[in-house]
Amino acid sequence: MEHHTEFEEPIVTNRCRWVSTLIVAVFVAAGCDASAAVAPITLCAPQALHGPYGSQRNGTTAPGTSITSVGLATFDGNGNLVESQTISTNGTFSTAAAQVSTYTVNADCTGTLIDATGTIIANLVVVHDGDEVLGASAVPGSNSTFHFERITGTCSLSTIAGTYGVQRNGTTKTGSLLAIGSTTFDGVGGSVATQIINRAGVFGAPTHQAGPYVLNSDCTGAQTDSSGVTVAPLVVVAGGDEILAMSLTAGNNVVVHFERDK
Repeated sequence: MEHHTEFEEPIVTNRCRWVSTLIVAVFVAAGCDASAAVAPITLCAPQALHGPYGSQRNGTTAPGTSITSVGLATFDGNGNLVESQTISTNGTFSTAAAQVSTYTVNADCTGTLIDATGTIIANLVVVHDGDEVLGASAVPGSNSTFHFERITGTCSLSTIAGTYGVQRNGTTKTGSLLAIGSTTFDGVGGSVATQIINRAGVFGAPTHQAGPYVLNSDCTGAQTDSSGVTVAPLVVVAGGDEILAMSLTAGNNVVVHFERDK
């Protein structure tokens, strides 16, 4: 997966659709041909994807090799993208910066992701008018899925003030891990979480954790523990309504997803 620098491209907004509908109505009322008044709006095309997106991936690259990643991807609206990621491969962490690739989007909202050699590495489906992209690896032997979600505007600590539902899913050194709970961000850099954890099918008692968080203007950030060690990179998407994350605990391949309660 890779993505690109930001270019200024036209975007079809709800306001544009409303204006287009109004123009059609006026032409029809005047006895004119509406098809001549406004050209059809194509929502699914390369231009539908533009600007920064958060990315999250989970699965395997080969039997026995787990892969998890969270990152920042930028589409240029013209078939090019650049992505930087934090990656866990079997619980060993690395980073990848400025990975360049290309993409296609068809009129039916399907598409492909293509690496620098021209090889199709993933199949895509564009949803929510380009605000989100679902993907699955097309590399033989791999079994991973990923998604992109649009980042809107800039971020600060207060962007994620409030309570979020949180879900964790993946594997640790000792086996599978699932968790469900809630996290409250105070809007000034502090958070409190409560969750129920399932480790390899065994449920534990509810746990409670507190710790600080940081958030940059580009909507990337991190959660840290009480000693200041980063435990999860964050990417805030959808105007602060969702947060993509992953565990940085050694040995973990665990993705984390936050969604605002209200």
